[in-house]
Amino acid sequence: MPDSEPPTAGDDDPSRDREGAVPGRLVDARGSDAPHPDAALAAWYLRDRHRRVWRLPITVALVIFVAVLLVRGTADDPKAHLEASRAALLALAPPDVPAAENAALDYARAHKAKVAFPRAPGKQQWPDDPHVNVTKETALLDFPQVHAYLASNASAIQLLYAGAAKPRCNWGLNYALGPAIPMAHLASTRDSARLLAIHARLAAHAGDHQAAARSIAAIYRLADQCAVDPLLINGLVSVACAAIADGTLEAIVTWDMPASLDDLAAYRKALWLDRRGWARAARSLAAEKAFCLFILDSVTAGVIPAPVQAPGLGTGLEFLAPDKGGAIWYGAERSCYVAVIDELVDRTARGECLSEEQAKALVAKHQAGPAIMTFTDMPVFTRCVLNFLANEDRGVVTDAGLAFLQFRLKHGRDPKSLDELVPEFLPAVPTGVFHPSPLRMKVDPEGVRVKDRKTGKVSHRDPGTIRVYTLGLNNTDDGGLNHIWDDELPAPTLGDDVGFRVPPIRTSGPAAGGTQP
Repeated sequence: MPDSEPPTAGDDDPSRDREGAVPGRLVDARGSDAPHPDAALAAWYLRDRHRRVWRLPITVALVIFVAVLLVRGTADDPKAHLEASRAALLALAPPDVPAAENAALDYARAHKAKVAFPRAPGKQQWPDDPHVNVTKETALLDFPQVHAYLASNASAIQLLYAGAAKPRCNWGLNYALGPAIPMAHLASTRDSARLLAIHARLAAHAGDHQAAARSIAAIYRLADQCAVDPLLINGLVSVACAAIADGTLEAIVTWDMPASLDDLAAYRKALWLDRRGWARAARSLAAEKAFCLFILDSVTAGVIPAPVQAPGLGTGLEFLAPDKGGAIWYGAERSCYVAVIDELVDRTARGECLSEEQAKALVAKHQAGPAIMTFTDMPVFTRCVLNFLANEDRGVVTDAGLAFLQFRLKHGRDPKSLDELVPEFLPAVPTGVFHPSPLRMKVDPEGVRVKDRKTGKVSHRDPGTIRVYTLGLNNTDDGGLNHIWDDELPAPTLGDDVGFRVPPIRTSGPAAGGTQP
């Protein structure tokens, strides 16, 4: 019998009811119990081989629906975690400091006392703005407007000295505010570091290296105190302030060379060496974990709106908001984040620096869901660790470079190797942070590469420059070159060594074409 023609029941079919109709058949308007067309179509759809056509999509939809219900039923409750994450964040706050001993109050007063450098109308900054030229040639700083700017900020500079002289600091941050913690003091801290750096440059140019050393020491102290709060952003601003002081020291050596052992000793005494890159990086990452988990829990619980760009986070958290179904992803996201950051902190504390590829593998190792936030933040965190380590390396090579100059002044010649600095100026040849191998030195016959800001033309100055350096993350000897902050050339032409440049022995100041030793 054809599949499309279902069998009909006979008159003696016991399945007929009392009205004479067969169950499952529709009686038409004329009273006939012949199969109704709709009934025949329904029977056709219900046959096994046709049922497979619509069974698959319905089954898939049911599986997804049940899975969502299961995930929602077994997902972590953000409210259950919120109190613990809030307590962990509040525990990061540094201890209170009496007002008379608190350096932060002096820094705040200094910021209020600052007089801004005059800017040309309609321009964001002058080409000769001293804040952007603090590590450039002295000619870009030594003009009347900059001297007047320093004179108008004399009281602010004295307040910065007062803060640097105090051993304790508390910036008074309200950790209970989470992503709304006010961080305005970080910008003013960088501004203060630049003001002190300008003062140091012009004091050194005037021959007062002791005053210059005092300003540089105040920058380093400001950098150290900036990291009293362990959050990652505070640590990175601390690194930035230390880099301003490092660059200022190198610029003074380059353009206004100290001529006495006492002056060099003052600079070495001012130098901040206790930077503890590994420990500070691990501490900042652990604090960032507490900060980010508090935000994650608060957003998913609906306590605060999802920030588009949360402080300390590399991505917005809109996908975790309750109205976006955040509870579905929350458990997997949170557990992955905790596991990844804990392992990263542990490996950093043990002196292991991860590349971005290794960081991605670490996320994949602990991933149990999308892990959007974790994947986005990990490359940021690994680069931050590099900044902490390079900052410590920079201090080490700067100290060795100043010791090199002390040898030159005392003996009237340059040492043939860093070993000659031991034990008179160094107890031993220092080792690097990225790689525990002794520092190296190299005479660069080309000198320092300089790119003209207007024309883009590259030239060289100071042929015979001595580079004191340590190997960077790539563990390759790049001759003391670094593509981030050393020399103004494209990254592919340079490496990632961390170094300090010592000008060759000369009888006149450095010029664009260089001077022969």
